[in-house]
Amino acid sequence: MSARPKILICSIIVWAQKEVQDLLGPIADVIWMDSPDRASFLTDCKPGGKYDGIVGIYRENESAKNIGIYDKQIIDGLPQSLKWIAHNGAGYDPVDVRACKARGIFVSNTPGAVDDATATTALYLLLSTMRQYSFAERSLHQLQWKPSGINRNSHDITGKTLAILGLGGIGQRLADLVQSFPMRVIYHSRRKVANAPSYCEYFENVEEMLAQADVLSVHVPLRKETEGLVGEEWIRALKPGAIIINTARGKVIDEEALIRALEDGHLAAAGLDVFPNEPQVNPRLLTFPQVTLLPHMGTENQDSQKKMEIRALQNLRDFLLTGMGKDLVIEHQGLSKANQNSGQNLDLLANQSSKLAVIDSLLVNGEYELQRMRAEFQAHKLGTENEVLHLKALATRIRPEIESRLREGIRKQIRDTIRARVKEEVDRQIVSYVPIPLDKQLVDMKKRGKEVKIALANSEARTQNSTLNINSEYESLAPILTDSGDKSALYPADLGNLFSYDEESLRALLRSYGLEVEGDERSNVSEFLRFIGATGVCFDDKRFGTLQAAGTEVVTTLSSSSNPVAAGVGEILQVVLQAAAAPPPAKPIMISYNNRVMALGRRRMASLNGRVALTYLKSKFGLLNATRPVILNASFIGKEEEFVEIDMDAWEELVPHIDRLSLYMEP
Repeated sequence: MSARPKILICSIIVWAQKEVQDLLGPIADVIWMDSPDRASFLTDCKPGGKYDGIVGIYRENESAKNIGIYDKQIIDGLPQSLKWIAHNGAGYDPVDVRACKARGIFVSNTPGAVDDATATTALYLLLSTMRQYSFAERSLHQLQWKPSGINRNSHDITGKTLAILGLGGIGQRLADLVQSFPMRVIYHSRRKVANAPSYCEYFENVEEMLAQADVLSVHVPLRKETEGLVGEEWIRALKPGAIIINTARGKVIDEEALIRALEDGHLAAAGLDVFPNEPQVNPRLLTFPQVTLLPHMGTENQDSQKKMEIRALQNLRDFLLTGMGKDLVIEHQGLSKANQNSGQNLDLLANQSSKLAVIDSLLVNGEYELQRMRAEFQAHKLGTENEVLHLKALATRIRPEIESRLREGIRKQIRDTIRARVKEEVDRQIVSYVPIPLDKQLVDMKKRGKEVKIALANSEARTQNSTLNINSEYESLAPILTDSGDKSALYPADLGNLFSYDEESLRALLRSYGLEVEGDERSNVSEFLRFIGATGVCFDDKRFGTLQAAGTEVVTTLSSSSNPVAAGVGEILQVVLQAAAAPPPAKPIMISYNNRVMALGRRRMASLNGRVALTYLKSKFGLLNATRPVILNASFIGKEEEFVEIDMDAWEELVPHIDRLSLYMEP
């Protein structure tokens, strides 16, 4: 009796050990891998080795601990008889599919088995980041009650917008789960999903989708074209305060761009179950209290893992029985479809070839038992082995006859049809993989490169200008470039030059850089100093200090004049100056934020309670829509200038004693 086909189990099967025998035992010999390391495994795969002659392999990621991932070296070293690798997992990036295709080896995965578990993991990360549950739990583990100000960064999930990148099985299951809150669901995939639920709104333009998202959940497989897919540009396209969830693969997101967005507050939080270099985790991610991290827990439960083990085993069984499994990875699906399209005009020959291909797949590495062969022949209407030989002979005899009867025009029509259909399929796939024309990508890259050069030059210039102080009046200012890459013609050579500008020249200078022009000359100077990075130069600079000193000298001269009119004017000006320097309640309160300063009457401030006063000041400085908390600090009359945070409940009692106020935004 002929030997049965051999299947190699390369991993420990934890939950479906009985199913191994139920599904494969009756039709194949099951071999369990016991190679201790990669070198031993490759040796055992050589001709004459204990794995020689295998036709199928079951593997999952745990096997990498012994023999590593299935890279080109492993694939090229597998026995020549191997035709199928059944990978246990939805993501199959540890298997070099390109090398498998070169060897004629098919690869399957287990997509549907992971949908529920991965979707619920994404839902947990969504809830944890929106409500800051993980941050609160860590605080409680440290015997601390709710962290101060945690409610400022948490939001209710109801009514928020969830954007799903990749509406496959997992994405659709997540969309179904969030309907119970409910959330608005929008999505982007390579193309509109035909069977998508009616409540899922499709966006062809991904950036238009991101601009509306409160939460972005990533569900795309890791392939060469998706590595770094969610990068700086897409992250910045999200509206400020958005959240990113990733349960797909770590390398799909540009981790450095993600961290930068968390650092500057553009992203409010992130929930990550996957990382680029697992099991290593970037230590910078651990410094963000608002980030929820999981150690790839997407399918870490026995129910899902048993489903995945059985699904992978069923793919092997289907291959042994029919020559094809149900869960081919997408790279093989496209090839299979192209092959089917190309053969539609050779119906008779293709029909015979497909039948023979099924028989050949059943005879891989030796013939099946006679009873097994008869059952398969009857299923495909091929009869006994003699019928198979007869059909092969018949095919050999009639093929030249058929070809001789086909006129050249018909043969050319068939070739042209096949060529056109193959080209149509190739063009369709190119469009799906390269949605943006290459010439447009080149223009965008050049534009982006110019913007980066300008940004770097301006960053260096601002760093240089940050060393200036009021004693640097005649030290050259490092030039700041406009969006076109040139320096404004009105750009001052030094601080002295800037202070010499009249009001109209100063306004024209600000407009040349697209800056907002204030009515007050001092505010305009302050805005320009902030823009060029000269934060060390404050309001009490030489220009305004000189004007103030000159004004005091003029008042003194007028007051002592022998001319009665001049002396009267001097006395009036002295009263004005004394009123400005008078103690409370006559003296106004000076309020500052960054380099902007304004004065408000003390009585007006005393008429407000603390929280209303803070809201009023935020409106004055354009901070009503700030995404981070704004704190009000104060210094008090008669004390050294030291700013402390205001107690809002004691505002009315504190106002008569306040000297200056300062607004501060938490980082």
